[in-house]
Amino acid sequence: MINVFLNNKNLSIETETSLYDFLMRNQQLRDDMAVTVNNTLVVRKDFNTTFLKANDCVDILIPMQGG
Repeated sequence: MINVFLNNKNLSIETETSLYDFLMRNQQLRDDMAVTVNNTLVVRKDFNTTFLKANDCVDILIPMQGG
C-alpha cells in the first residue's frame, strides 16, 4: 500500500494503480475535467499508462461558469 493525495485528502491505494483505476475507484472520472499529478497536466489518453507513486498529489479541476 502507498499513500497518495486526492485534492489534498490522504488516501491509501495499492501499488501499481493507474490514474484511470484510481479515478474510477474514487468515482471521480468525468468528461469535463482536467487532472494534474504533482502539478503536471495528464491528458485523458494517458490515464491508463500513468501509474501513481507514493505521495503523489492528484488534483481534479472542473470548469465552472461564473462572473
